Amino acid sequence: MGQHPYPAARVRQHLGHARATGLEAVIVRAANRRGVRPDVLLAIASRESWMGQMPPLRSDWTGDGGHGRGVMQIDDRAHPAFVRAHRNDDHAANADYGAQVLAQGLRQFGGDYFAALAAYNSGAGNVRRALAAGRSAEHYTAGGDYATDVLARARVIAAALGGVASSASSSFDWGAVAAVGGAASLLLSPTPLGVALMGAGLLAKAQQEGRIA
Repeated sequence: MGQHPYPAARVRQHLGHARATGLEAVIVRAANRRGVRPDVLLAIASRESWMGQMPPLRSDWTGDGGHGRGVMQIDDRAHPAFVRAHRNDDHAANADYGAQVLAQGLRQFGGDYFAALAAYNSGAGNVRRALAAGRSAEHYTAGGDYATDVLARARVIAAALGGVASSASSSFDWGAVAAVGGAASLLLSPTPLGVALMGAGLLAKAQQEGRIA
């Protein structure tokens, strides 16, 4: 469901739906429990399921041809044990597992949210394969834009949260960090990953400054 730039108003609508249904609090609790950024976990839910809306989810809380389960769209092919053990509408378990997958990606890629988000969607093996080939970490993700898109949504969500869900949400500047990270990558090695990181930073910064939706 990537689209650049994905309309900020739509992301805020997703957040409003999650707030009204109680899903926002469930996802924030899961993020805090697993030590990941609440705005990013909510942004994954925005990308994956519009934070639990139907459509894109079916009435049985599935998507992606029946393979994605729940608000975080846990794939039954990659995570069969979890899917067998939990109902699709067990939102607390689904959000917690999604947070665990993101946390695992962060451990695997040294705290790099860009790579961890790409791994959430396409798997750590595909991220390593892309990087080894000098490509962006998100090269094998759906639409080739997963990490960039989720980070842009996270910036919108962080502004909407206003530091309520996490004190770090309002103080952490996604745009500046991603732009600096991308610039450093470009200086050290002008790879597509560096370009992608810079692009994510510029997109988020432009949204922050109100230059794009």
